[in-house]
Amino acid sequence: MARPRKRKNQPISNIKVREAIAMDVEAFLATGQKIQMIPNGVSGQIISNGRKK
Repeated sequence: MARPRKRKNQPISNIKVREAIAMDVEAFLATGQKIQMIPNGVSGQIISNGRKK
């Protein structure tokens, strides 16, 4: 008896991804939230001094 073939995930087009992101941003902004612009070169990494003990 042959095994059924697994379906490969269909690639999502860039247009659909962009549309989904735009809808998410609109929904976020509609709730009164704001988008914070982070300048280039700024990192969210916390600098630690020395090794961890």
